[in-house]
Amino acid sequence: MTPKTPPPPWFSDAVLAGLQALQALCLDRAPAADVIARTATAWVGALWPVKSWEAERDRPRLRTAFASLCGQVRQWPSPRQLLDHLPTPGPPPTALPSPEREAARARAARRGAEVLAELQRRCPWLRFGAEPTANEDPTT
Repeated sequence: MTPKTPPPPWFSDAVLAGLQALQALCLDRAPAADVIARTATAWVGALWPVKSWEAERDRPRLRTAFASLCGQVRQWPSPRQLLDHLPTPGPPPTALPSPEREAARARAARRGAEVLAELQRRCPWLRFGAEPTANEDPTT
């Protein structure tokens, strides 16, 4: 197993902020306030290698998990409990269409409009998109 890169500051900051919120609740078995930074370091060491963390996706998920823990626990939780409260990630963001694809789509729309206009010119009895008038038979 190859060693994982060290955790980035956003991850350590998110864990520390969550632990500080738990600390403020004065839970049973909570570490002393003067060691909360070292506790955060231990949690980061336990959590970072477990998953592939991404700032944009996981920062809000960590906030949500810590908020959930704050509302449900009566004694100091473990990192495993945080993982249990971590919401599943949403679907990946959809990529915006490339400029080439947008240009091709616009060309196709123009060409479709040209074909429709030509059909209407050559076949005036065809009524594209219009409702039949009162004296027209809609079945013909």
